[in-house]
Amino acid sequence: MKKNEKKNYIINLHAVGEKKITSGYAGRREVCGHFSTPAEVGTIAFEEAKMDAVDYYWNQNKRYWHGYRIGKLEVQVGCEPVSVMSPAWDYHKGRSFPVWEEVKTNNSDSFDLKVM
Repeated sequence: MKKNEKKNYIINLHAVGEKKITSGYAGRREVCGHFSTPAEVGTIAFEEAKMDAVDYYWNQNKRYWHGYRIGKLEVQVGCEPVSVMSPAWDYHKGRSFPVWEEVKTNNSDSFDLKVM
């Protein structure tokens, strides 16, 4: 992989408390935020890109949630083709699906951000 090539990441956001919606769609309990950056994990540029994605998805869901917790961070490490034996073959002939791997950081065990 080239030095300045962007990597694809996903960050999970989990709802902390749901607002009461009387009718209709009441939002999701968990969302998956996608973002891309050439920055290395742990750098300021990476954290800015990650938090931009978190802010974007938080703004979409704050009408349904009281707050959120940041879940695991994953990076795309490759793609795998759809198997002919898979039920997905009927819908995704010739496509490939991304393969994600969890990113381990120094503070991943103790870092838990909660917004209210």
